[in-house]
Amino acid sequence: MIVLRPNTIQAVDFDEESGTEVMNIKAGDYPDVNEDLTIIVGDEGDYLLFKDLDLTDIAGLEIMTSAMSMTLQGGVFAFRLDKINGKPYVNIPIKTTSTPLTSPLQKAVNPVKGKHDLYVIFRAANKGDGKPVAALRSLKFKRGLE
Repeated sequence: MIVLRPNTIQAVDFDEESGTEVMNIKAGDYPDVNEDLTIIVGDEGDYLLFKDLDLTDIAGLEIMTSAMSMTLQGGVFAFRLDKINGKPYVNIPIKTTSTPLTSPLQKAVNPVKGKHDLYVIFRAANKGDGKPVAALRSLKFKRGLE
């Protein structure tokens, strides 16, 4: 049997969230932004939930993210399975940059089988500095890592 399905999920397509903000950025609003973008921005402890994802045979996760130092502080996206404090799936560190452009970051995941709820938790580099952590545009699930 062949199963055809997209392996990329837009961050804005979450099932539940806590504390995050959806931002629509128009082409030209910032230098080097040449297309309209929809991103999710979150503070320390905010999260997105994607329900019922089949993570069988997934080896890696690539995210499109940004942490422009003027407005965001960077930190870590902590991915957890089934509960907000559930089994770690992967942690992806986010460094600040000088541009608002989203860029891909890829990391191997802890392999699991079957369907799971996936929590994406925003973890701040410097708790209490007042800036949101980072912007998330999309998640791409990979069967292998390039």
